[in-house]
Amino acid sequence: MDVSELNLGDAIKVADLKLENVTIFNDENAAIVSVVAPKIVEEPETGEEEDEDAEPEVIGKGKSDDEGDESEEKSEDKE
Repeated sequence: MDVSELNLGDAIKVADLKLENVTIFNDENAAIVSVVAPKIVEEPETGEEEDEDAEPEVIGKGKSDDEGDESEEKSEDKE
């Protein structure tokens, strides 16, 4: 059965079905298919608005310039 022509609010009922050698025991007015508008689900607000251009948050502390120099000096002393 083609449902492409159905519009919002339309329905196909048991009485609309034309089947040979088949007995349907449901009420003739029972809907088989109905077209309804989609529901919009709103996301809960987190309180923070995300900015796509925002810089990422720094989580850990990296080495400072002084710490990098000390590790190079230690490796030179070992050689």
